[in-house]
Amino acid sequence: MGKGWRMVIIKNKKEIKKVNNMEEKTEKKRPDWQEYFLNIAEVVSTRSSCMRSKCGAVIVKGKSIISTGYNGSPTYQQNCQEIGNCYRNDKGIESGTQLEKCRACGSHSESNAIALAARNNGGCDGATIYIYGNKAICTQCRGIIANAGIKKVVYRNVEGKITTEYPETQWKIHPLDKSACDSCAIGEDCDNEQYHTVNGCDMWIEIGDKPIESSEEIEWKHVLTPKQIESMSGCCPNCDDPLQFGEWDGDDIIVNCTNCHYGKRVDPEGNEEDLD
Repeated sequence: MGKGWRMVIIKNKKEIKKVNNMEEKTEKKRPDWQEYFLNIAEVVSTRSSCMRSKCGAVIVKGKSIISTGYNGSPTYQQNCQEIGNCYRNDKGIESGTQLEKCRACGSHSESNAIALAARNNGGCDGATIYIYGNKAICTQCRGIIANAGIKKVVYRNVEGKITTEYPETQWKIHPLDKSACDSCAIGEDCDNEQYHTVNGCDMWIEIGDKPIESSEEIEWKHVLTPKQIESMSGCCPNCDDPLQFGEWDGDDIIVNCTNCHYGKRVDPEGNEEDLD
C-alpha cells in the first residue's frame, strides 16, 4: 500500500480495523480575511525577480481583489535574474540606502499594484493594501499609497510580524523632519512617527505640526491604547470584512467596517459600544 494511504475494513456497517501509515491530520483553522489576503500577497511575492527580498502586494475593496503587484524591474527593462546579478550586492550597497541605485526603483510591489489598478481603470480610493515581505514601507511608496487614496495598509514581514497603518492619520510627518527628534526624551524608540513604545506598551501619539526639539514640545493630542489597537485587528461581525480606524471622539475612537455600515465606539479601556 502506498505511503499516505489508509485502509478501513468495514463489517456490518461498523469499522473494525484501520491500517494507517500516516498521522491523522487536524483540520486547519479557516483564515480570516486579513490572513487570507496576506497569504495571497505572499504567493504574489514569489513572482519577484529581486535577489535580495521578495515582496508582494494585494489591493482589496471590500472582499474583492482589484490588483496585485511584486517588486522587480519596470516593464521593458531586464531584471536582475535575467542579467544574472544584483547591482546593489556587487557594489555592497546597504539595504534601505541609495534606493535610486536599484533596478526596482519606482517598481516596488506597492507602486506596481497601484499602477496596474490604474491601467485597468480600477481606482484605489478607500481600498486596503496587503503587503508581504516588507519590514517597512519606503518613502516613495508611502507617497504613492497616500495619493492613491488607500485608507489602510497591512503588511507582514518574513518573520510573521503584522503591522497596520492608516495613512490619513499616521503618515503626516515626512522623514526629512525626523532629525528634529534626536533629543526627544522618548529615546531611541522614537522615530517621529505615530507608533512608539512607551513604558513597554505600543501606543499611538498624534504629534503636532511643529518640529520636535524636546519631549516637552510633543503635543499629546490623542493616545491610542493597546486595547483600542486590538479592537481594530478583528473583522466585522456582520460581513466579516476588515475593520479600520474612523475618527476620534474625545478619548474614544470610532471603528468602522471597510465594507458595510457597521461601526463601534471603543474607549481607552477597550470597552466597546455598537453604533446604530
